[in-house]
Amino acid sequence: MSPFSVDIVSLAGSPESTLAHLPPGSGLVQFNSGNARLIGFDARQELDPDYPENLAHAHVHSRGTGARLSSIKWYDYNETSRNRR
Repeated sequence: MSPFSVDIVSLAGSPESTLAHLPPGSGLVQFNSGNARLIGFDARQELDPDYPENLAHAHVHSRGTGARLSSIKWYDYNETSRNRR
């Protein structure tokens, strides 16, 4: 699996600053990098050659341990929010 690009939320400044350099219609997903590491994904802050001024850029690398994904309990945010009302 090839690495994919992310912005480090504590460095990005705001969701708007991240969306500003993405194609129109893009969305955002937030995840905890420590939890991601537990299931085989490692975020590393690395230069984005297309946007070198974006110091919040990182690549997420996979160690090929996707089998662990089946042991994680996933939550549907919208479903969880409806249940709390």
